[in-house]
Amino acid sequence: MKFTNLALSVCSATLFLSTAAHASNFYGGVDVYHVEGDVEGKKGYSVKDSSQETYGLTLGYALNEYVGLEAFYAESDQYEFKNFGAKLNVRYVLIGDVYGIGSIGVQQSQYDAFRTVTYLDGTSETSTSQDKTEIKPVFGAGIGYRINERVNIEAKYNKFEDLSSYGVSLLMRF
Repeated sequence: MKFTNLALSVCSATLFLSTAAHASNFYGGVDVYHVEGDVEGKKGYSVKDSSQETYGLTLGYALNEYVGLEAFYAESDQYEFKNFGAKLNVRYVLIGDVYGIGSIGVQQSQYDAFRTVTYLDGTSETSTSQDKTEIKPVFGAGIGYRINERVNIEAKYNKFEDLSSYGVSLLMRF
């Protein structure tokens, strides 16, 4: 919850401190995603819950009107689940203020993992540990709407190994 309040504070400050006359190529935003799937750890561990919500921040730079570079960070309130990485996004106007989005990048996930060992006598023992995935490709697609010169809203789907996520991003130019 602290992360969500911090993210909303940063975005509110950005909105109020930005000048309305000229938008720069830098932008930032808040993300809310629903993540489904399993992450297999290096030591036989797997994520305890295969479905959760994550909240995050995105910082980006528009190279031109179609291509942008983004860095992102997200975490879950439910478990110690964190995603971070970078993407190259291509945005193409479909009609009016509506545009399509294609993404390719790299991502790494950190998470609390668990392993249950069952003994011959029928008893079992569960242990937890911090684990992370290797840095691997992430792919995405979505649709966006330009609300005004500074603010966009986007709905996206991302695929990273056995994880699928879909969510909404609110982006603001600085």
